[in-house]
Amino acid sequence: MENVDIIINEECNFKCDFCLLKITEWKLDYNDFSLKKINDTLILGRSNWLNSLCISWWEPTISKNLFKVLALWVHYWYKDISLVTNWFVLNDDFCKKLKKYWVNKLYMSMTWYNAEIFEKQVWVAGVFDTFIDNLKTALTFFDIAINIVVNNLNIEFLIEQWNLLKNLGVKNVNLLHAIPYKDNDKTLPTNESIKKNINEFINVFDKDFNINLEFFPFCLIDNKKYIVLESNELTDIENQDEASKRRENSFRYKKIADKCKSCEYLNDCNWFWNN
Repeated sequence: MENVDIIINEECNFKCDFCLLKITEWKLDYNDFSLKKINDTLILGRSNWLNSLCISWWEPTISKNLFKVLALWVHYWYKDISLVTNWFVLNDDFCKKLKKYWVNKLYMSMTWYNAEIFEKQVWVAGVFDTFIDNLKTALTFFDIAINIVVNNLNIEFLIEQWNLLKNLGVKNVNLLHAIPYKDNDKTLPTNESIKKNINEFINVFDKDFNINLEFFPFCLIDNKKYIVLESNELTDIENQDEASKRRENSFRYKKIADKCKSCEYLNDCNWFWNN
């Protein structure tokens, strides 16, 4: 479904090694985050009869403009509203306030299933218990999907992580391959590890949960129903050029192996790596 994608800030309270912010190599134009620019984008979306809206990148819940933007969403009658968040402020009062502005879905980021590695990956100590508490709270208010950025630390423990989430009542998971940039090869899973662990994860949970895969090489995925071709997807409307620029920038670190050139998915597969 075509979507209006809004970015309202470029700040975050975490410092994840795999964050896309690290591939930014130009001076940011903060006019792109202005209420006027966001308002213009919302008008454009409604003029195209869109009513699905998502705010993502980086941590919108710490933006001073969050509820001003939400008020605009309500004004233009966007009905399907979601947030991508690291959950850190999602206590009961904050969730109730979000509901008043028609937010109905959260994509909550989770990097590990226990405190030690979770906090090592986000570079903030003492936050895992807060995540679990806020996740339990959010589940009483919203449709929840968990975003897991798959890297070489967590890929072998996805089943353990999802068993924890299953016990909490989560039904939706998005597995996102860590995006390469500069010299971050140390965080990327190998193709062999993807082939083994992602397919094992799908085999275990395919019939019980909603699983979405993003940015994995299609040739490594056994179950073809999880291959979503880029050419079949509608283009999102975004509120500024930063998102598209950043994606283009990330492609400069893409490594296409010789075997990829004859692959049936060459024109649709987002990511290839020689590993």
